[in-house]
Amino acid sequence: MVFPALAAAPIVDPLDLQDRMLRLERSLSGRKELDLLAKITQLESRERELLGQLEQRTHDIEQLKKSQREITVDLDKRIQALEQKMSPG
Repeated sequence: MVFPALAAAPIVDPLDLQDRMLRLERSLSGRKELDLLAKITQLESRERELLGQLEQRTHDIEQLKKSQREITVDLDKRIQALEQKMSPG
């Protein structure tokens, strides 16, 4: 028994199928590479953003340290002045 759909099916060269499969694999590989490139670009952008935030936080911390030193020096001077006023002599 011969099925009509099979009888009408074209004969395909296995080498042609292999060639088509290789082209399809290359195409998919190219898409994967593009996806990876897009992900790398996105990660690089995020890295720059985070580095900027880190630099800002570092600057903020340095400013706070400077301010804290100034306050400490001022308090030390005030305490010494009070101690001198209170010392007998």
